Amino acid sequence: MAYVKGHGLRGNVQRAIDYIVNEAKTRNGSLVSWSSMSGASPSTMGIQWDIRKAIVEQKDYRKKSDIVGYHFEQSFAPGEIDEITAHRIGQEFAERLTNGAFDYVIATHVDRGHIHNHIIVNPINNTNDRLWNIYWKKDLKKFRETSDTLCRENGLSVIENPSLQDKTYYEWMISQRGHTEKEIVMKTIDDLVEKVLDYSQFKTCLQNLGYSVEDDLTEERPEKFQFTANRKLFQKETEEFFFFRIPYKKEMMQIPKSQVEWLNENRTAKVTLNDTVYALYDKEGLYLREAELYEIKQSWEEKGKKQRKGLRIKPPGYDKFIRCERLNVQGKGYSLDDVINRINSNDIIVVEDEIMEILSGNDPNAKDRFYDRLNIKERWKESGIYKSAKQERYYQWKTKTVMTRYNAIAYQRYIEEEKLNIEEYRKDKKELIHELNECSTDLKKAENTYRMIQEKSLLGQLEITDEELEKFVQDTIAPLQKVRLNLKSEIHSLDKRIKDIEEREKRKNITPTKDAL
Repeated sequence: MAYVKGHGLRGNVQRAIDYIVNEAKTRNGSLVSWSSMSGASPSTMGIQWDIRKAIVEQKDYRKKSDIVGYHFEQSFAPGEIDEITAHRIGQEFAERLTNGAFDYVIATHVDRGHIHNHIIVNPINNTNDRLWNIYWKKDLKKFRETSDTLCRENGLSVIENPSLQDKTYYEWMISQRGHTEKEIVMKTIDDLVEKVLDYSQFKTCLQNLGYSVEDDLTEERPEKFQFTANRKLFQKETEEFFFFRIPYKKEMMQIPKSQVEWLNENRTAKVTLNDTVYALYDKEGLYLREAELYEIKQSWEEKGKKQRKGLRIKPPGYDKFIRCERLNVQGKGYSLDDVINRINSNDIIVVEDEIMEILSGNDPNAKDRFYDRLNIKERWKESGIYKSAKQERYYQWKTKTVMTRYNAIAYQRYIEEEKLNIEEYRKDKKELIHELNECSTDLKKAENTYRMIQEKSLLGQLEITDEELEKFVQDTIAPLQKVRLNLKSEIHSLDKRIKDIEEREKRKNITPTKDAL
């Protein structure tokens, strides 16, 4: 599977090319390929593109654009592909993108946890000098379809119907190594709602399996509940009952008249509920279900709140709660109301033995068996094997602590020696900055000379072969680029060392204030 993204480049395209062909990321440059009409190498290809773009824009001002290149990134799933195959697929992808009409550079990076290709394309067409205009919202889908076609041809997985996916690309990548928190919660809910008698059993099962549950429902079972309701919630009346709508719901409950007292000229009803359960009906008067007194009490107590959090579940070993009301796959609902309705409509009369074992809370292996049956794959750090190695990790920590103390003593000696050398470091840094400025000036002159040669060659004022031009680059520009890179690295190293010494001295000389003491 390869995931493709891209963007337009502005500014110095040669710097972008230099970044992607970095030898440290591309196995010393062995995973770099390019296509150039003029035969230029990546070390000067960006400069040549700038020159050609300037000439084209000078001939026709309508082709002027601040886009100097297009940068595509093609990322593969970890462990699915080797670097040679990834580079070959990247080359084929670049050829299908450009149809042989645009110059490009491709580099395969292997310095991260996943292999990925970087492709930079010249926006100027080689045959007609037209500018390639990409409309990303429309064209990116075509680019990804091209990449998916190549993946199928090479036996790799693809994201089917990406617009219909209920997970992000990150979640899809993680699912290749194990289930996400959302998937674990959904699989667990889907299984339990079909096997328990009521919501109380559902919640107990989750807790005994190691899940954390928050639902804003009170745990106590009140024997009596009293509230007031205005006339707007009153729905209808029969000989024996009044019907009141539950706040924020379309359900209405049936209340005996003996439990209702009308106040304020029948504008307000004082209701005293003292039965265990009450029947609920829809707005047409059809029977729906029975609701316990504590559930009705919770609904009325929540009526003054602007927001209701609903059901939140955290799987064992994970750090955050999943808001179930945000889960919706293939029409299945996972909110608190959805879960209760699914339980009430499951037609279960007798609970299975496995659920009874979970409800008892006496089985320490209930979670493992439950996960095995649902084929839930845990993350490594939440697995039983990882936790069983806790004692071994403790001894490793103890050894590391001893070594840290030993290294601290050696480091203190090193600091004392460094303080004596700080002036020498500053002097070396000053000299290197001077050399860097001279090198940058020489490099700029060499690049200007290269541009002049290119312009005269394109205008027919100078006869020079591609081999001679490449030799000029390798003898003049390439060495200066390498020297400048080395100087920058050395200056950065010295600067960091000087700042570390100065920071240590600063901390050492800080006098505690009276308040701190």
